[in-house]
Amino acid sequence: QVVQLWSQSIADVTVEASFTPEKITLLNKNAQILLKLCFSAKFRPSRPNSQVAIVYNITLDANGFSSRVTSRGLFKENNERYLQKNMLVNQAQSCSEHIIHIQEPSDVVNSLDLHVDISLENPGTSPALEAYSETAKVFSIPFYKDCGGDGLCISDLVLNVKQLPATQEQPFIVSNQNKRLTFSVTLKNKKESAYNTRIVANFSENLFFASSSMPVDGTEVTCQLASSQKSVTCDVGYPA
Repeated sequence: QVVQLWSQSIADVTVEASFTPEKITLLNKNAQILLKLCFSAKFRPSRPNSQVAIVYNITLDANGFSSRVTSRGLFKENNERYLQKNMLVNQAQSCSEHIIHIQEPSDVVNSLDLHVDISLENPGTSPALEAYSETAKVFSIPFYKDCGGDGLCISDLVLNVKQLPATQEQPFIVSNQNKRLTFSVTLKNKKESAYNTRIVANFSENLFFASSSMPVDGTEVTCQLASSQKSVTCDVGYPA
């Protein structure tokens, strides 16, 4: 009786990512980042022509546990936050490039995360992926913030709210001829740039939000009514 045993070869695949430019700047409306992904592998046993066929998945604006509802970046290839590609990896480094379009972000404080995971193109074949090596990795692309050399944004925001018209001396009385309340809201920053700045206005149930007007200086402000219809949130430019 003969028993024949053999072992499966093992591939330990590593992935590296680089970004050009290294930080996301919002000075240009159509900002984009060039992503370069590089793969290489170590094989056991080591043979000169060893290679492994892998599938890699890339997800934008996701860490290892969750994803944002709306991604702050999309791949140019498919206009999606997800991308899947095949690659043949050997001991020498093999690289691929992908262009990321930056959407108008709601958050420029936290970095844009890039989640990469790899798997075998043909599961069950040899070589197998190293069981104790990472098959998923997260890379981060920070946003450029104009906050000096220390990178810390120390802002001083001052809010001023006035009812219009400013010359009104008597208390406002709601009537059939006088149904609209108008306020002038001014926000000033006395120190370094402020990011993710929001103004939240809460009001009683007998009032409803009608409209808002853009500042005359061109600062970008977007306002959204809450689902409860009892508050409105206005995002103030990046930075404020």
